[in-house]
Amino acid sequence: MHQLNLTLTFDALQFWSSQIPKGVQPGQLLVLRGKGLPKHGFIVDHGDQYVRFRVNFPT
Repeated sequence: MHQLNLTLTFDALQFWSSQIPKGVQPGQLLVLRGKGLPKHGFIVDHGDQYVRFRVNFPT
């Protein structure tokens, strides 16, 4: 299985790193459990982060 290692950064702050499986499709949704924003009133408890892929294939 081929995998792409992907790290996203936001204002020089790394907030997640994940492996994207081969065959990801445009519009596919990836849910990163516990990697979202902190829940209201709970600094250590985080919600989920949703990532929808916009994939451009070479023509």
